[in-house]
Amino acid sequence: MASAEKKKWYACDEHVDIALDEIVDMYEHAPLMELMDDEPNDQATCFWCGQTPRYVLQIANQEETAEEDA
Repeated sequence: MASAEKKKWYACDEHVDIALDEIVDMYEHAPLMELMDDEPNDQATCFWCGQTPRYVLQIANQEETAEEDA
């Protein structure tokens, strides 16, 4: 992953389990998951169905993850 890269996915209640499974399969570690109430974004849509998302899931770059573990 590029050093400044962050990956974000938005998911509704119906698709959050699918999002978690796919992200863990792809990156081999769990994403950070926050309620959208904490991060308002009127233009965000669920990655899987296009509806209003309830969650934002994020994979930080490897450098940030290493800093948090230190």
